[in-house]
Amino acid sequence: MDTENRQLIVLVVDDNTAAASAIAEQVRELGHQATVVLEAAAAIQSASSDPPDVVLTDIYMAEMDGYELIRAIRANGGLMPIIAMSGGKEGYDTLGVAKRLGADAVINKPFRREDLGEVIDRCVGRLQS
Repeated sequence: MDTENRQLIVLVVDDNTAAASAIAEQVRELGHQATVVLEAAAAIQSASSDPPDVVLTDIYMAEMDGYELIRAIRANGGLMPIIAMSGGKEGYDTLGVAKRLGADAVINKPFRREDLGEVIDRCVGRLQS
């Protein structure tokens, strides 16, 4: 299927309401649909019942973190691209760990809309890696 001009459904997972809204707005400005979920447990349910084209998840969340979300989606057979995002933690390779757990790509917060678009495109095969 040619995804070049297709609007993608992106599941945005972040427990910070303001951050989730801002990221969802960037996704929409890129021409995609954004569904916001504020907790990982709800994201797991959403990803299995109505799989999005891409999952964009924060790592550090209160109830269940992004690492657990990535593992759960992969354990449930979810094959959609997962992009992990984080502002990081001093002295810890947050996003490197996310990749080792099954994230397809990572992006540091804060990020520019153009950078997010490039990562999404790369994950869905629109750009050569």
